[in-house]
Amino acid sequence: MSGEFYCFNFSLRGPDSLASKWISEKRKTKGTLKENGANIYAISDYIHEVFCFEKLYGTEHTSNVLFNQIIKLNNFDKDHIVLFEDIILIPFTFSMRSYESGSFKEFTNDFEQEPIYEDKPASKSKLGDLLSATEIKEMLINIYHINYDLRSDVNIKDKKYDEIIKGEYLNFKDKAKLDLFAPYIFEIPTQKVVNSSEEAPVEVLMEETTVQPEIVNTAVEGYFYLRTGKPDREYNKKYKGTSKNVYCIDEIKKSYTQSDCVKLPYTYNDFRTICNIVKHECTSSDEDEFKAVAYASYNRAKTKYANEKSWLKLLKSSYSSVNEIYKTPLDDEEKGANDNLARRAVIYVLEAKEDITDGAEYWDGGDFLAVGMETDPGGNKGQGKFREYKFIEISNTLYNSYKAKWPNSTYKYKESKKHTKDLTHTPSETHTHDGDRIVYNCPAEVFTDKNNRNKNDDFYYLTDAKNKDGTKATKGITATLCAGDSIFWKVVTTRTTSED
Repeated sequence: MSGEFYCFNFSLRGPDSLASKWISEKRKTKGTLKENGANIYAISDYIHEVFCFEKLYGTEHTSNVLFNQIIKLNNFDKDHIVLFEDIILIPFTFSMRSYESGSFKEFTNDFEQEPIYEDKPASKSKLGDLLSATEIKEMLINIYHINYDLRSDVNIKDKKYDEIIKGEYLNFKDKAKLDLFAPYIFEIPTQKVVNSSEEAPVEVLMEETTVQPEIVNTAVEGYFYLRTGKPDREYNKKYKGTSKNVYCIDEIKKSYTQSDCVKLPYTYNDFRTICNIVKHECTSSDEDEFKAVAYASYNRAKTKYANEKSWLKLLKSSYSSVNEIYKTPLDDEEKGANDNLARRAVIYVLEAKEDITDGAEYWDGGDFLAVGMETDPGGNKGQGKFREYKFIEISNTLYNSYKAKWPNSTYKYKESKKHTKDLTHTPSETHTHDGDRIVYNCPAEVFTDKNNRNKNDDFYYLTDAKNKDGTKATKGITATLCAGDSIFWKVVTTRTTSED
């Protein structure tokens, strides 16, 4: 096998792990296992010995060379403490193998035959020529421990931990396969040999090493969501790091590198708050409605603030009629279909997928169709869009789709102090009052009036709307989409439907 991988993810996995015990028991320098983790010096010594670096790469490849590689690869300072649950990258050229069954004894026999660097003498052409069976087995046990959580409740309950440490037990129950890897030899330039069992002097440690492993991927940390909208709940819940970054992924893994994910431009809480507001703005379980609500509000944020990163600012304003109690982060434990649809839609927008609204910035539900130019429940003449825009147009196809979502002949809305049965109504209005309810005919008369239709039966209505300063409105709206129970509006300056 060729060494096509160049780094692996490493975690201490708690104070009782193999790595932590090795650091506590075998490292000469005292106090290197901290209360909450270990320093890079200690981890370098552990990796260097357990993976037999000197036997594989020669005495020139000291623990200090490895130390330099680790801090450079992970962008750490020399005194960085790796917490027990942190994941860091270790430079180590290796070949991957996957198993669906087997034992450490079988794996050891297999890895003994693993080919090594081609330029080695013919007498040392495979891993078993450089390392003993015991060394290979210990390496594989440690790899297994690094890759999988051996301190799980099940393993503790079954008292399997000691057997795992001895290499006598492998758990395939919850996994389709186990991934192990073997070192692949690459040439190491001559380096100054430094005793690796003590804290090396800073002037030596910080020397630039000429051993530069090819870095294919860099580990990332934060919070992860499938593009389907499902969170990586286990990872997100356990994550205790400082990163607030959010990433979208195609599959859930134990850990993630840059090639596994795409970073989204919002922090964890902001992303979840946007998702929650989008969720509560939608009135159906139609995925297109979620995408459209997300895209329309995103488009409006870009127009109003000239900055799409103000999306959350817009949604937390009066633009969204969602109750304030829902303008809070959507919990990752919320598993309903609409929870995932909301997350999926927000990710869809942030990845700049197709805007199915064609630039829409607003939407309406059934009140637009029922109220029309009648007095609305708030006592205003006409539904909001009729009071704000110069004209309103809806193609016949979209109108019919929208009307089909609201099939009832009447709709009732609760009266307000500004609109009761005692309010003076214009003679042309057709709505009635039933107790404390306003009863609107649907569709409103403005939509059934043939004077507001062209030869294609497209709806077009010219209003007398005015701006807040009293000047005439100059922009109109055209419907671009009907999704869920809503119709979506794009702001335009000129009519798009035929005048005939």
